[in-house]
Amino acid sequence: MQQNNSAVRVTHCDAFAEQITSAKKHSHVDLTHKWNPDADGDRAASHGSNIEIEHPVTDMAELQRRAHLAVQIGRENRTSAASTSCEGQQGTYEIAKTFDATMLDVADVALSVEETSFADLPIKPRHVKTVMLLDAWGVNSRREIVEHLDDHEDITTRIGYDTAPSNSTVARAAKSLEAVGHRDTIRAAATRSVHAVTRAGIQLPDSVAVAHGLDVPPIIDEALIEPETRRAAIRNWVSTVLDEVLAPITFDRAENTQFSVRAIIAAIAQAALVNGGVRAGPAAAAWYYDESDIPTAGHVSALLAGLNRDDIGRMFTLATERFLDVIGELGFFDEERDIACDPTWVTWWGEDDSDDPDSKLLRNPEECESGYGWCFSTVSLTDSDARFAVGIDIAGDKTERSPQFRRLMRPIKQRDSVGRVHIDREFFSAPAVRACRAIADDNWVIRAKQLSKGEVAEVIEATPVDESRFQSNVEFGGLSVAPNLYVHPVPENLQNRYQMSPQLAFLTDLSPAECDMADLFETYQYRWSAETFIRQLKHEYTPNTQSPNHNTRLFLFHLGTLLYNLHTLINRAASPQYALRLDVTYYEVLLGVVDSTFTRTGDTP
Repeated sequence: MQQNNSAVRVTHCDAFAEQITSAKKHSHVDLTHKWNPDADGDRAASHGSNIEIEHPVTDMAELQRRAHLAVQIGRENRTSAASTSCEGQQGTYEIAKTFDATMLDVADVALSVEETSFADLPIKPRHVKTVMLLDAWGVNSRREIVEHLDDHEDITTRIGYDTAPSNSTVARAAKSLEAVGHRDTIRAAATRSVHAVTRAGIQLPDSVAVAHGLDVPPIIDEALIEPETRRAAIRNWVSTVLDEVLAPITFDRAENTQFSVRAIIAAIAQAALVNGGVRAGPAAAAWYYDESDIPTAGHVSALLAGLNRDDIGRMFTLATERFLDVIGELGFFDEERDIACDPTWVTWWGEDDSDDPDSKLLRNPEECESGYGWCFSTVSLTDSDARFAVGIDIAGDKTERSPQFRRLMRPIKQRDSVGRVHIDREFFSAPAVRACRAIADDNWVIRAKQLSKGEVAEVIEATPVDESRFQSNVEFGGLSVAPNLYVHPVPENLQNRYQMSPQLAFLTDLSPAECDMADLFETYQYRWSAETFIRQLKHEYTPNTQSPNHNTRLFLFHLGTLLYNLHTLINRAASPQYALRLDVTYYEVLLGVVDSTFTRTGDTP
């Protein structure tokens, strides 16, 4: 296993630090994560946004979810202190003594966060402090804390005793606090104090760290993060992204606004979780969540059916642009990104209305399955650490595809992040060459068709199948500036991928003087990530529906693209609130959408 410094820096402000001489109220830490490059691969990317946190927090659950951050902050503070100190390694006795003393230093602040003070409690402060130490140490009996104080006379004196208290004294103190409803208050204050001591860089006794869930490595290891913290990070990721990108998804509704767009999307996500149609979502969600939060099945269906194709395309184009802004702020466009352009065919199982030009349905499209359906143009990034879908659009015929690609690639061009563009053979045409030149200058390749004609076919035919060849300025499609042609043999182990073709040919404006031509073939292999995206989109990410309305199906197809991007992002950047690198399944993303939107019922486990 290796360590990797992430791009995420935590800026921390700690009110508890004012009570600890060695602590810094304001601190910064560059988080480090533990990862296995062989297993984690592209998930180990260092993308993420800096976070700012403050202590105290009012919510105890949130305090516990920050345990891994407390340990990292403490490690940084301890390292900084060590660099200016000549003190040696502390022994067990000294560790306990320092911990107890620091606990007492912050006890007043911890109680104030719980909206009480020593003066407000019905027993003497020294007895309250003893009970706090009992809770801080997490010992199994009051006798243990008595023996501990008996061994540490200086702490006993500091608390206010002449000698260590008896077991019965501690028992009476705990019972008195219980009687007035403050026993849990002291437990919470003790936990807050332990976390404050940790953040200050004070070494915890081993048993204390275990008792409070602070026995995590100083290098963040996702496998050791508490499940609830992980779930909270997923919910936070979902909310952060959806709140930003869903604004354009308005359904163009002037009425029927009882439920938010987020609630509509969550109902659809719930339907996907149970592998049911759109109508299954609200009924399934009602088992776990407050029904008043959940739109009815009829409400969801009516909104989807009320859209038209242009509305859907426009809304999701704007949503995708917002998503690209999100990942751009996380640094994904700080370098050039290779692009894949590909078509895909989606079979339509509803009523045959392919004669209606507004439906964009095609009958028996060339090189697609029999029947009728839609052809989509897709643009996606192929780099392993950024496999996002950039755009998708429905194409009525082939003449639309090249202009679509040019338009869909424009957002990456505007971000000055276009690397090499790879286009499959379905778009082997002069308009596709022009589109590539407009977007990528000369850094593009288009795979040639096997049944090419003219000079392209002649060069391919003249090249032995086990040799490569470069030919400049081949005549193609009447282009005034002729492109180059590169032919490369296909290794036997890859021929099945290319329908047993022994060689591939590519049009390009690149030349041997600009790049190693064999690299064209190698980078083209990454274009298969587009095939993976399309397969997942059609068979995993697009929610099911039995609706005969083709606009409902079209909406869900676009929504599947958005959910795919959300899933890809969560697995490739540190989470925005807890700075965790996560490895989540698609179903966990759907659960995050639902659970961060609807209110759980009280009796739900």
